Amino acid sequence: MAISSTTSAVQAIFALHVATAGCAFLLLSAAGLLLTVQLAVGPGRPKIFQKFTKSATPKHSSLPTHLFLMAGLSTLIVAYATQAAIVALQSSINSPFYITSAYAYPSYTTPTDTSPSTQYAKNISILSFLYQAANILLNTAIVGAIWIHANHLQNNGTGIREPGMLSWVWNAFWMTAILGIGFASWAVGLARRGSGNTALAYPTLIAQNHIVRSLYVAYVCVIIAASTSSTLEAVLCWLGIRANGVAGSRSKSALTRFVFLVTPIVWVRNAFSVAQIVIIYYNENAWSRTTNQALAFLFIIFGELSNLGILALVLLGAWSFGMKSDSSPTVVKEGREPNRSSYGDNSSYVDGIPTHDTTI
Repeated sequence: MAISSTTSAVQAIFALHVATAGCAFLLLSAAGLLLTVQLAVGPGRPKIFQKFTKSATPKHSSLPTHLFLMAGLSTLIVAYATQAAIVALQSSINSPFYITSAYAYPSYTTPTDTSPSTQYAKNISILSFLYQAANILLNTAIVGAIWIHANHLQNNGTGIREPGMLSWVWNAFWMTAILGIGFASWAVGLARRGSGNTALAYPTLIAQNHIVRSLYVAYVCVIIAASTSSTLEAVLCWLGIRANGVAGSRSKSALTRFVFLVTPIVWVRNAFSVAQIVIIYYNENAWSRTTNQALAFLFIIFGELSNLGILALVLLGAWSFGMKSDSSPTVVKEGREPNRSSYGDNSSYVDGIPTHDTTI
């Protein structure tokens, strides 16, 4: 049975997976083009090279933000192109349709394909593990992108060195925990999935295997804690730039926009991650069709589309590094006393705007 012969809900699920992957590809292309331009004109060049430029106050470049951003978009493409392929295969057999690794939308139609459904099991199993691996890397990249972007904007807007050592250690711990626990569950599932046409998909193993399920729940809990921590640190960066930033700084407005848009998206996404953990322990087949349809689309909207939105906002933030005031800071020249005296001998510059040290 082809996708065109399934219910309208399944067709919409398939279309949303394809649209997510397609939009992620467009954002990745835009990010690559933006990084190329910024490397050419300066904002994307690593900080170590800025001592060879005319910048009076070396600032963080957009390159670290782009590295996490492009890693996130690449894995997002893989994850939801894979999910679309899984739904296409599941439309030919009597199988629920995977929305996430923790929830599947029940099949309410009888497939017309008379061939044994086991011929698809091996491919669906492989694709489900590919999806989960991409999802682990995606969540790690999102946490890293929020953390590094917020800290670099604060540094550029205040001149205060950020991120500090404690921030590096703390966020490295969270990202390592996501990778470690996520791939632990993935590896145990891979070892116990079976082989050939009897191979089980990763979501099936979560439902049937206690160890895989426990590790998966721990992994989701770590994602919730890590992403909440990164957004709280972004809020602290925003408070820091409000208190110490230079008036009119482009970094200040960029960080304000980023924090007020990303934080609520992440927190609502985390709320639905908690809901997924709860649903693991229930039988969704016992619920009404309307309830399952609502859950499927809510998990898509506040799951994959939220991830796409977060990365789109990171891309918008990366673009702010190329604003004129950030890329063309004012230079203090020692040989011109009249210009120095207008701000005092102890003047410094942040984001191209003079700050005055009135200490006597």
